[in-house]
Amino acid sequence: MIAFHSVLSSQMERPPEIDTQSSPTTVYVRENIRRESEFWVYDETQYSPQEFIQLQSQEIKLLQQVAGKMIQAVTPTTLSTRTTQPEDFKTLAIRFLQEEL
Repeated sequence: MIAFHSVLSSQMERPPEIDTQSSPTTVYVRENIRRESEFWVYDETQYSPQEFIQLQSQEIKLLQQVAGKMIQAVTPTTLSTRTTQPEDFKTLAIRFLQEEL
């Protein structure tokens, strides 16, 4: 991972926030994208594809944990069948969505 601040770009269109197409070896993640006169200015972090996949995997796991806890917190009486066995996130989320529909 390499981080750059205040990168200048003269391309015509707004740069994408996540760019996986420009390079086969680098994923570009851009934040704070803004136009300043004829340039786009942004902060950019460059990841190898493996680093980016690992980062996304960690974020997905965290979101699954948070969503699972939220579903369990708001549905103690909502879900028609409660199991004594721990459920994986996918099973819990599918049951929640089916019963909420």
